[in-house]
Amino acid sequence: MYFSVGTATKTYIILTIIATVCSLVTTYLFLEEKEDLLIHKKQLQLLRISSTLERNIDTESFINQVKNVDSRAISQKEKALILNDWLQPVLMNLAAENPDYGLGIYSKQLERIIAIGPEFDENRLIKVLRPESLKVYESRQPEYSQFTNSTGWGGKPVLNIAYPIVYQGEVVGHTWASAKTEDVMVELQVLRSQVILYAAAIYIVILAVIWFAFDKWSRGLRRLTAYIKGRKQQDELKREFPELQFLIEEIACLRNTLETEHQQREKVLQEIARIDRLDSVGDMAASIGHEVRNPMTTVRGYLQLFQRKVQFAEHAEQINTMIEELDRANSIISEFLSLAKNKTVNIKVGNLNMVIHALYPLLQADALRRGHDVSIKLDSIPDSEFDENEIRQLILNLVRNGLEAMQQEGVVTIRTYTQDNWLILSVEDKGTGIQEEVMAKLGMPFVTTKEEGTGLGLSVCYRIAERHGAKISVKTGKGGTTFIIRFCLLAMPV
Repeated sequence: MYFSVGTATKTYIILTIIATVCSLVTTYLFLEEKEDLLIHKKQLQLLRISSTLERNIDTESFINQVKNVDSRAISQKEKALILNDWLQPVLMNLAAENPDYGLGIYSKQLERIIAIGPEFDENRLIKVLRPESLKVYESRQPEYSQFTNSTGWGGKPVLNIAYPIVYQGEVVGHTWASAKTEDVMVELQVLRSQVILYAAAIYIVILAVIWFAFDKWSRGLRRLTAYIKGRKQQDELKREFPELQFLIEEIACLRNTLETEHQQREKVLQEIARIDRLDSVGDMAASIGHEVRNPMTTVRGYLQLFQRKVQFAEHAEQINTMIEELDRANSIISEFLSLAKNKTVNIKVGNLNMVIHALYPLLQADALRRGHDVSIKLDSIPDSEFDENEIRQLILNLVRNGLEAMQQEGVVTIRTYTQDNWLILSVEDKGTGIQEEVMAKLGMPFVTTKEEGTGLGLSVCYRIAERHGAKISVKTGKGGTTFIIRFCLLAMPV
């Protein structure tokens, strides 16, 4: 039988699994840390006891006593018992303060234990060769170790530390302190039980919080569904579930958006129409542009020939007019050819600022002739890839449009700067702005507000931007218009 599990249930299960795994891992790591801390604390206690025992021994007297005893012609065990009579009380005083720890003193010269506690037995004053403890004579530092067969605790496993007895730079013996491993394990077991108990309580609280959160969200979603269906008021839902406020506002926004959807579709259709018209005109330009230009060139040549003949001198004015009109038609065809989709571009690496500087005298001369001015404000920008001739044409078209848009004396400002991963070129005029009905058709061929305009200038700009992978946006108002061209620095065409 097919069993369907909802998204919320799946999420609850996944979060429960994650919480379980995280709780187990956290408990394990915390327990490891606590166990290490307990062992370290036990080691510090052993260090304190063994070092205290070492300080309680008069080292110089210790050396003298050992030498004196060692010089006698008696057995090693008898020598150890003589030294034990002197040292055992010192050891037992400290053992009384630390009854749960074993203590001992070892003489390197005699190679025997000469004091041991807390349970003293003279039979334990023996020669012990533990490599772990004897390391102290090489390192001259305290040495930690674990023994499975202890001397002082009747062969039980212990944690042990050997502490060097140093006299005149030489290790002459060592003290030690030890703790039964089983006592440490009991403490560890108590610690583990406490940690596991706390972890289980926290885990249960986490599961309860997760369940409570999902239960509340489940109720909230049911209320939200009722709101979407119109059976619940927005303010009431916000008051009961403030967490859903963002979603409620988004739904309200979507409802408002539906009311303007028709206008947005119209804008999209207009953009599609503009692109289709550009493509159609581009295809037409590629097909007939050159064929029209060739006979025009022939006619212009003949007119120039007639212009030089004396018998046509009286028609010089008419011939000049025809040549000017042919030149104007030729310029229109040149713009027309720029709309071709398959026009070859010569992409090279260069700097946009250098193109603007080179073009500035021509732009300024054109502006002064019209009674205006051109200002350039160029930031430091990186080199990029572009077709210099096409970028020149784009800038010329935009600046001339700006100059023609200003009825009174004004300034056209050219700016370059970078923004995130974009190289920005902007052309700003101080005209009266673009009318709304014209904005809707901006960039379409043959759309113009000029009496003698062809309506191809902006179309050419859009086509150049398209060939360079750039985007054109327009800001317009009563104070003027700004064309913003964004070139992507990370994906310039090759």
